[in-house]
Amino acid sequence: AIKLAMSKTDSDMVLAMNGDSFIEFDFSAFLAFHHQNRADMSLVLREVEDAGRYGKVECDAEDRVLAFREKVENAGPGRINGGVYLYRRELFDDVPDGETLSIEQELFPRFVQQHRLFGMPCSGRFLDIGLPETYRLADAFFADLASPS
Repeated sequence: AIKLAMSKTDSDMVLAMNGDSFIEFDFSAFLAFHHQNRADMSLVLREVEDAGRYGKVECDAEDRVLAFREKVENAGPGRINGGVYLYRRELFDDVPDGETLSIEQELFPRFVQQHRLFGMPCSGRFLDIGLPETYRLADAFFADLASPS
């Protein structure tokens, strides 16, 4: 889907976001983070109490992504992929047109080995509506988000 969407633009940098989640983050800080690290791809990461549902993203002290760990029950706290990606278009040059691939399961592991991936931690509010029980939370979540503080 990402490669197909990229055919609609000729931008050298591409921003992609998951459609089934919301994460609150500072886009200007994210863009600066990406440029400061001379990253091929940057991801927004969010610390959660139990990363089991999502899988963990492991980074070094400089926020360089080292590995993506698969989902396991009771994984404990960890950083997860927040579903926001800023990357150089060339990363997808070797991805065949029309082939169905999972960016998380098939491309990210390859990208970690071949490119400069960085994860920017953020503490903003996060909601993944990928399960019926979390989907039901969305109305209250966004009502709270819209309320003046």
